[in-house]
Amino acid sequence: MNEPLMDATAAAAIKRLSVGDAVQGLQTLAWSVASLKYLHTPLMQAIASEAIRIIKVFRPSELTNPAWAVATRCFNDSPFCNSTAAEAIRNIRDYGPPELSKMAWAFATIRNGDQTLLDAIAAESIRRIAQLGHGQNISRTAWSFATLQMQHLPLLNALSSASLRSILAFNNLSLRSSAWAFAKCEFDNRPL
Repeated sequence: MNEPLMDATAAAAIKRLSVGDAVQGLQTLAWSVASLKYLHTPLMQAIASEAIRIIKVFRPSELTNPAWAVATRCFNDSPFCNSTAAEAIRNIRDYGPPELSKMAWAFATIRNGDQTLLDAIAAESIRRIAQLGHGQNISRTAWSFATLQMQHLPLLNALSSASLRSILAFNNLSLRSSAWAFAKCEFDNRPL
């Protein structure tokens, strides 16, 4: 990694964060930074700060992207996490299954067990269980709660039932993640 080039690029990106379409620019930058093998702390701090500044204009899919990026880089920024959790809770009914599972994954990855957020995600996931269908959404949600050692039995029952209905469509990663999560939670569902 060329650190002087990365520093110069980061400095230029930080100056442009609030220029133009702030939401799209922030999402693109967050995704780009998350895909690097190099953590540039000042740039991650700038992304987190800008996300907090404009958090009220994010749609659910737009808010999960910076959360994913911050988690991918294992950058646990408390103000960002608190603001993201509060905004997600406020709009939890607008979240679809992918956004619910990605938000749970982001908080689990950085080991932030925000109880209020995770309870809201669990409740909304249960409410939308018929829409989860996709193995990745089921396994990602189960993995997230297991990683945080949260044995939310109503959610585990719902995820187990959804898994049984669609398990033949799971890919290998979804199968492994789900099996690990249910075992980690010591969840005993004989048919599963």
